[in-house]
Amino acid sequence: MKYPEFNADINYFLPVRPTVLNGTITMHKSAFEKLDGYNTKLEVGEEDHEFLIRFCEAGYLSYNIQDVMYYYRVYERPVNRLREEKQNRMSYMLGKDILQKQKDSGSISEYDFNYKIGLIEYYRGSLKVANHFFVLALKSRWTKLFHLFRFIIVSSVLSKSVTVLRKKGTMRDLNIFLNKYLGVDLYKLKK
Repeated sequence: MKYPEFNADINYFLPVRPTVLNGTITMHKSAFEKLDGYNTKLEVGEEDHEFLIRFCEAGYLSYNIQDVMYYYRVYERPVNRLREEKQNRMSYMLGKDILQKQKDSGSISEYDFNYKIGLIEYYRGSLKVANHFFVLALKSRWTKLFHLFRFIIVSSVLSKSVTVLRKKGTMRDLNIFLNKYLGVDLYKLKK
């Protein structure tokens, strides 16, 4: 998978999904200690996203090297759906929380707020709610029609089909297949 390269993009998409692969992070020990490390009350997978949010909110800069430098094996095994759903809910709540803080402080535009909430709902929540926020984003910035079109179509016309595929785990498996053999990543986000 490719992650956003520069700090601005890493921070932009952070509420939607982790934008740095945790196993590849290198940082000064003093920064890690200043942030009190990982929240050990959270489960594996949840603490990564939460720490990265605190890291970026503290003003530290990030950069993702675009060369392939990290490999991991993907193999067929029973997926712990309950654990996966819990991690998904935690990332969902973290993302919505950070966006609400940005909205309350006035540090995010109406378009970006609605677009990012739409993405969070699209990938982790309700497609119906996602559609609502994508339409709000479109109303605030009509010039983004072409970009938002695919999200609006899927979240309105194809929502029932996608929901069924998600419940069966087919969307994740399809993404792994497309990424492996065609270099296509359905989860990769672009501005």
